[in-house]
This record gives sequence, C-alpha cells and structure tokens, in this order.
Amino acid sequence: MPTWTSVTTTIAPAWYILGHARHLMAQGAFRPIYFLDKPEMYSPSDYESFNQNIRYMICDGKYWEKLKGVPPTVPHRQLVNLKVARKISSDDWYLHLDSDEFLHLNLDFFDVVDNLPADVTEIRLQNFERIMRPDASTWHTGAFRVPCWNRAALSNYPEFIQPFLALGLANYYHGKSFVRNSPIITQGIHGAIRKSEFEVIRFNVPWDTGFIGHYQYSGRESFYRRFAYKRQDGEALLKHELAQAQWIVENDFAQDKISLLGRSLFEVDATVADEYCQKGLFRDMPEAYTSRIESSFDAAHLRVSG
Repeated sequence: MPTWTSVTTTIAPAWYILGHARHLMAQGAFRPIYFLDKPEMYSPSDYESFNQNIRYMICDGKYWEKLKGVPPTVPHRQLVNLKVARKISSDDWYLHLDSDEFLHLNLDFFDVVDNLPADVTEIRLQNFERIMRPDASTWHTGAFRVPCWNRAALSNYPEFIQPFLALGLANYYHGKSFVRNSPIITQGIHGAIRKSEFEVIRFNVPWDTGFIGHYQYSGRESFYRRFAYKRQDGEALLKHELAQAQWIVENDFAQDKISLLGRSLFEVDATVADEYCQKGLFRDMPEAYTSRIESSFDAAHLRVSG
C-alpha cells in the first residue's frame, strides 16, 4: 500500500509535536518524521510517547559529527535533515513542513494522486497565513490571509505594513509540496528539484481542495521570542522579510517594537477581516480545518499563552 509522510525539523515541546503529528495522521500521513533540533529538552516519558507515535532523529553532536558538522542556519539544517529522511525511509511521497504549518486536505491524498498522470512528481499546495483576532483566546482560530496580486486590493492594507508584504503575505508565498520518491528527483524545502536539465512535472492543488495553514504568529510574547531566536540562529529571508528584519534592527530589537510589528501584521479584528475577505485579501477558515486541529490537541494547549 502506498504511503506519504511529512518531515519536520523542530524545537517544539513534546505535546505540540504529538498534536502536530496527530493532525497529519488524521489525514493519512504514515508516522511523521521529526528531527529534534534540541533533543536535551525532552524527558524519558516524552521519548516514550514519540516511540509510540512518530519517527524521529536526535540531532545531537554525534548526529552532526557523522554529517561533517552543524549547518549554520535553520534552512540548511532542514535541507540536510530532509535528505536524511528520504534515505532512511521508503515512503512514496514526502511533504516538508515546519512545525508551525498545518496541512488541510479535502480529499484523501491518494485519491488526488490516482487521478494524476504518472509523470507528475510534485503536488504543490498554496500556503495561507493565519491572522488572529486581537482578543483571541485560542491560537488556532481566526482568518487566513491569502496571496493577492491585485494592486488596488493590496492598497487596502495599512501603509505601515505594505513594505513588509509580498503578494500580500508576510512570509513565503510559493507554497509547499508533496514530492515523489523517485531516483531522478531531489527535494528542497518548498518543492522538487530534478536531477537533469528537464523541468519537474508539477500539479498545483486548487485552494478548495487543499492548502497549508501557516501559524508564524501565536501571540505577542511568542512572536518576540521567535525573532530573538532568529537573531541568534540566522535565517534565509525573502526581500520583504528582510525589510521586516531591517526595521527591527533599526529599532534595536526593542520588544515593544517587535510586538508592534507582530500586531500590525497578524492581528485584525472581525470587522476588518470581513472587509478584507470581500476584497480578496482574506478568506474564512473552513470549519473542517479548525475542527481537525481541535481534535488533535488538548483544549488547554489551544489557549493563547502570550
């Protein structure tokens, strides 16, 4: 029987990894693979739970020594780990996900595959960005900001954040992909790379059939911690993300300024969100999407912590 799985490099707590994995397995993933970037943070009982539910690799000094050193940035570590995952497992399709990303499929994945030509080696999903209500009590609800290339519509965003968006999104905008296990294909963070001069044959999933929900913001305190971590670790940035980082540098990494940026980019009240939906900038979250997250996590873990 064919299988698909996900590959994630993470420093998330154990409860979150297990909820993230349950969410994927509910959609057909076979034992998602997690590379634990800070393995010392997990207890023996955490590892016992991991053993029962997921596949994982401990990315400690010995692991990186075998691979000739620790890559300098998170994306480089993700790429190495993705290659390792594809070598140590034999699944038919792989989806690279960050731990703050949630897959949504309206169809069984292999029902999609069965209707595609055998030449298709990449199935691309668009990413949406979750936007919170300012008074939200849970981190998984809100609305989705979607890609937009209409300049008139984009002009509705506040002037302050317009330099920090590209195609209307605050982070990456080019989606994530299922990539076939094939000897002629390697896999990058976002999609397939063919080992020849020929193009990858790709199918783009319609938005109503599937997408990736990106949760880069789950509260002001966590957003600040995220940027503090990026400051220490370094990360590849698109042009508009670099503009965000430069603005933060110019403001000397002040917590109140980082919180202002986070609120401005990722908090929108219901009235404005409805207006943005009408203008094609936002869309409502499907009820099936939020319900699946709720069934994957304990209710206490869905509450906003900061």
